[in-house]
Amino acid sequence: MAFDHVVRREDGHIPPKVREFIALAVALTTQCAYCLDVHTKRAKRAGATGEELAELVTIAAAVRSGATMGHGLMALRLFEAGLKTD
Repeated sequence: MAFDHVVRREDGHIPPKVREFIALAVALTTQCAYCLDVHTKRAKRAGATGEELAELVTIAAAVRSGATMGHGLMALRLFEAGLKTD
C-alpha cells in the first residue's frame, strides 16, 4: 500500500506499538479486513498483549457507536425537517 510507510516508519515520534494500535482502531472502524490482518500481526510483533487488543476493540466499538448515535440523531432531525417542507 502506498501509505504503509507512514505506519512502519522507523523515525517517528510515536512508538511502533502505538502506531499499530492507531492503525488497528481505524481498521476496526472502517471494517478493512486486510488492514485488520496486517496490523494485528504487526501489533503482536511490536509487543501488544491480548488484553491490550481487547481494550482497543472496546474503545473502537464505543467510539463507533457514539458516532452512529450522533448520525442517527442527525437523520431524525433531517427527517423531521423534510416533513415540514413537504
